[in-house]
Amino acid sequence: MKRRTFVGAAIAGYGLAQSASAAPPVKLGIDLFSLRSQNWTPMQLLEYSAKQQAKVVHFSEVRFIGGLDPENLKRVRRRAEELGIEIEIGMKSICPTSKMFDPKAGTAEEQLAHMIDSAVVVGVEDCARGAGELRGSQGRAAGAAYRKHGGGAAEIAREGDGRGHQDRD
Repeated sequence: MKRRTFVGAAIAGYGLAQSASAAPPVKLGIDLFSLRSQNWTPMQLLEYSAKQQAKVVHFSEVRFIGGLDPENLKRVRRRAEELGIEIEIGMKSICPTSKMFDPKAGTAEEQLAHMIDSAVVVGVEDCARGAGELRGSQGRAAGAAYRKHGGGAAEIAREGDGRGHQDRD
């Protein structure tokens, strides 16, 4: 190897190292579904997450955050902010043909709109739609059912729900 080639490679490597060190730190978090068997309150989940030095928690189901009452969500948000933890929230399926769908909670569109409102209160902008136990061929079948039946709710997310909430894409 020529000295000129070596020096050029070393300078390029130094530049890569500099740009890598300027990258923002990775925010490690906890999906609280993994703690579901503890039967902890949202505050206990946040305290545990803080002790683990998590920067983000994902309340992957409504039951983990203690319900979608705005006052409850505000309390959870305040405590998370005190602990320096970002919150993500999720929900079960919005596909009416899924075993995870709860028709008692309203239509898919109503559930998604309520979840979007709740995400705003708790300080997040994204909601996750969970597939739960669906894996492999079941998961593919659920995806096909979602594409067939979940389009109305997806339209709410894409076009906005009439209350000023819109998808950021």
